[in-house]
Amino acid sequence: TGLILPVDAICKKAKEAGIMTIVDGAHVPAHIPLNIAEMDPDVYVGACHKWLSAPKGSSFLYVKKSLQETIEPLIISWGSEVDRSPSPFIYESQYQGTWDPSAFLTVPAAIQFQQEHDWNSVREKSRILNRETRDRIYEIIDSESICPNTEEWLGQMASIITNIENGLDFKRRLMDEYKIEIPVFPWGDKILFRTSFNAYNDENDADRLIEVLGKLF
Repeated sequence: TGLILPVDAICKKAKEAGIMTIVDGAHVPAHIPLNIAEMDPDVYVGACHKWLSAPKGSSFLYVKKSLQETIEPLIISWGSEVDRSPSPFIYESQYQGTWDPSAFLTVPAAIQFQQEHDWNSVREKSRILNRETRDRIYEIIDSESICPNTEEWLGQMASIITNIENGLDFKRRLMDEYKIEIPVFPWGDKILFRTSFNAYNDENDADRLIEVLGKLF
């Protein structure tokens, strides 16, 4: 859904109850603030190819040190028994046969690019445009809202509940007839579509989406 959830509080409650926490934070890096040390999950997975704009293949895995011996990679090799690096966990998890590290090596440049181009302002502009567009969509689509239209719940994405019966046909029509690409997916017994705004989007993109949705709903 792209909602901002209170993951820090959830991890704290889970820890008090003795429950392991595994966080899928693919959309978090460079989208909303992330401090894994403060969050204190047992396992965290993040992606740098989304909001950080690094290439695909630059995701990362964090595992709490006390649990690293319990995590085994899917791929092993004869080299698993030779002398290892100071971190057996990293050594075993990074092995992928003939490995191309190019995507990972671009991450520092992606971070530097955002620092040099005032990305906090880019994010804020995108968040405002996202919430404004969401309000305009609900003027067209008569459906319930997943959450309040506030910055506590929404970053640069917003999911809209629809009365669409065939999500795939709707997605294809948006692309084939109007050249608009947005995620359309099932959510329980509902069909949702999700808006997403980044540096390369502006009010013209929002206006175009609203125009097309007005024709389809």
